[in-house]
Amino acid sequence: LNTLKQGERLFTFTNKAGCKLRDVHVASHLLDDDQNHAVQHKNDKEHLKYEHDDGSRHADVKADYCFQCSKAKQLKTMYVQLFSYFQWTEEIITTLNTSKAHPQMTLTPSEIQVSFLTKN
Repeated sequence: LNTLKQGERLFTFTNKAGCKLRDVHVASHLLDDDQNHAVQHKNDKEHLKYEHDDGSRHADVKADYCFQCSKAKQLKTMYVQLFSYFQWTEEIITTLNTSKAHPQMTLTPSEIQVSFLTKN
């Protein structure tokens, strides 16, 4: 999970925007011990089963990244490189928090670009 904390490697931005990583917070049941994990899943009715009937497993990870861009008006695109580091990842649900909007989108291994549209 240490790779998840290296946001500057996982996200690339338009160079002219001057974006810098300010904060990272990663949470996952993988960080818990087995006993805490079992209690968490027993009490979390909205959570999918950790071990599925077919024997496969999944790992839910919540990661928050805060970047600050010194020239935000120059920000046009962001590329999410997580799929390169975690090949087993199927999708990433992303919420962007900007000063104008909070769009949510789903990224996949074939769609890693986020465009920032600006209105003149």
